[in-house]
Amino acid sequence: MLKRLTRMGVLAAAATLPFFGPTAGAAPGASPGAAVAVNRAPVAAPQAFPPRPVTIRSNYNGKCLDADLNRINENGAKVQLWDCNSNAQQFWIQTADSAIHVSYNFKCLDADVDHIFENGDIVRLWDCNGSPQQQWIVATPPVSGVNIIHSAYSGLCLDADLNTIGANGTTIQLWDCNVQNQQRWHFI
Repeated sequence: MLKRLTRMGVLAAAATLPFFGPTAGAAPGASPGAAVAVNRAPVAAPQAFPPRPVTIRSNYNGKCLDADLNRINENGAKVQLWDCNSNAQQFWIQTADSAIHVSYNFKCLDADVDHIFENGDIVRLWDCNGSPQQQWIVATPPVSGVNIIHSAYSGLCLDADLNTIGANGTTIQLWDCNVQNQQRWHFI
């Protein structure tokens, strides 16, 4: 079961964290998901998300960020890579509070706060609630020229699982920012 923190419960702790990746790791002895200040290096300056619904396509294989249509109205629905098909579950909008939600409904990209500082933290859909684990920074590193999306809370990057990246249903997760193709995204 995924746990959620209230906005007030983590705002003070999240304010100590910069908007950058890659993660250097949590402090020794810190409990998983604990809000601790960690040493991070800047990835790139934040960029504007397009002001309209867009598909978010993987630079690795051109597949689209997709909300699992079978569970799209449920909290915890899978976010995955899928062949682009121009359906509503593949269009995304960023709100003024930096949340990114699927245009099909008002469910936001959400990282599990219990594992938000860990590589492999699964990104799911959850009711948009303004919490720090739903805030995302879009940046364009000068090295790649293609967008990366990283958690404003942990600094880890939105990443497609390389173990299954060629298949529909590839898991979307958080990972140390490395600006490789599985972490680069085109907005179309």
